[in-house]
Amino acid sequence: MKAPCKKPCDECPFRRKSIPGWLGADNAAGFMATTMADHPMPCHSTVDYERADWNDDLFSAETEARYCAGALIFFANIGKLSRDRNRPRLPADPKNVFKTPAEFIAHHPDWKGRTE
Repeated sequence: MKAPCKKPCDECPFRRKSIPGWLGADNAAGFMATTMADHPMPCHSTVDYERADWNDDLFSAETEARYCAGALIFFANIGKLSRDRNRPRLPADPKNVFKTPAEFIAHHPDWKGRTE
């Protein structure tokens, strides 16, 4: 993946002003579990999720996918370091990005209109 932007995009689910429940096909607990398991998080606005193989080339040199700035700032907010020493870091910003997993989950209640 490419380097992140300096700040989260307007639709980033890690932003305090994000649309509640807007997590794609995942729910808040699942999304947070993936994040806390230290999986590299791509910025959703740089991934074409319509492609069946969207996940195949996230780490190739040709990909346009970037690291999610919101996830990286969230890590800084909670004091978590990635096990991947090459993963970029961004400075903490608890004013604009959630500072605990509980805040994230409370902001993103499961959306009942989802079709699975």
